[in-house]
Amino acid sequence: MKSVFIVVFASTLLCIQPKAQLKPFIGLNQLPQANDLICPIPNYLGSFADSGYHMGDTVHDFNLYNKDSEPWHLSEFLKTGKPVLLISSSYTCPIFRGKIPIINELQRLYKDQLEIIVIYTVEAHPDKDISPYFGKVNTGAVNQKDGILYRQPVIYADRLKIVEDLLNAYNLEVPVFIDGPCNEWWLHFGPAPNNATLIDATGIVRIKHAWFDREPDNILCELKKYFDPLNSCDSIPNDVGEFSFMMSTDTLIKGEVNSTMYVSGIIQNTSNVPVSIDVKRLVNNMPVDWSSSICLDVCYPTSVDSTRITLRAKEKMNLIVDFFTASLAAKGSVRLGMRNVNNTLNRAFMNATAITEEIVVSNDNAYTEEYLRIYPNPVSSHFIINANQFDSYRLYDAKGVLVQIGSLTSVTRIERCNLTSGIYIIQVTSSGGTIFYRKLLFL
Repeated sequence: MKSVFIVVFASTLLCIQPKAQLKPFIGLNQLPQANDLICPIPNYLGSFADSGYHMGDTVHDFNLYNKDSEPWHLSEFLKTGKPVLLISSSYTCPIFRGKIPIINELQRLYKDQLEIIVIYTVEAHPDKDISPYFGKVNTGAVNQKDGILYRQPVIYADRLKIVEDLLNAYNLEVPVFIDGPCNEWWLHFGPAPNNATLIDATGIVRIKHAWFDREPDNILCELKKYFDPLNSCDSIPNDVGEFSFMMSTDTLIKGEVNSTMYVSGIIQNTSNVPVSIDVKRLVNNMPVDWSSSICLDVCYPTSVDSTRITLRAKEKMNLIVDFFTASLAAKGSVRLGMRNVNNTLNRAFMNATAITEEIVVSNDNAYTEEYLRIYPNPVSSHFIINANQFDSYRLYDAKGVLVQIGSLTSVTRIERCNLTSGIYIIQVTSSGGTIFYRKLLFL
């Protein structure tokens, strides 16, 4: 009798992760040197939706470094099988700063399923330098107000320093990696201040936001659908909400010629459901060579007259009108209308006027030396005005917004209070109508 041995081989079915087939490498082969020059930054005045990759595209491979010189390589990471969400950023982009809470929320919700990376790129609204998205200097009212005033970096160390300041000021719970001196990532993934690209393990774009998590794009909903295709986020509230509007600056501002000035207000959803609001520029009375732009959730090109925003329950949003003035003294005005999409009786209006003057800043000549002294300049905590024959003063910021006003005695001490660093113009006036201007530098 023969013995029959039956050998059973147990086979295990393995889920093989498809290998990423990325486009050629565009990143950094080695850590940049601190003194490496930043390459010239071209202006991009087109649509952010048209820039960079699109849904279904395969992306280029890249490697970038964080502020501690640690690398992050896309192709190496994708071997883990997890998707990656890349979010472009700059400290001078107030839209990005406003999105930090949602980025941190995503990290807490999806840290085991998704890698979220912030990529630091060119400055969106540098101080005194041309914004690559406007083709002109556009520091921005919010940056002026918050004191976030950075020049466009000249060397790689400048960019590193701004990233350090960002991370010291904000609790960002995801890694930040920094584009190279020649901005290769920015140029390939889309010249845009705050776009977002979700890439699957094969290197293909599955989610693309021209503006990260901006209506109608909803990143929480899209990620739910990505990880669970049967999930639906399409519920529509039945209640109709309302909004209110109030000014946060004067409606009339004055400033120097060739300056950028702003008037601002606050739109608030006063209800417990989302509210969609149409905002339209009804009047745009601009002198020759002047222009204006609307800033809401984003700052729009000067050619854009209308947009629609959606505010979550109780959410507030700044509404800003920027005036870009020219070399001749003149006056311009803008009128904006706001209308609730679902309740046309819920409306508001905003009027804004800007006046420029040929401000001649006086030097200490014999007259002013005798009757007016302002010191110390630069200003640290306070400054003093020694004034004979002058009765009052007005202090304006670099945007022409009145920030302080008061009366004068022979010796008046004026506290800096909470005014941010920058250039200010003080106007002193006598009862007889004599006016002098001085520039002050607040450290």
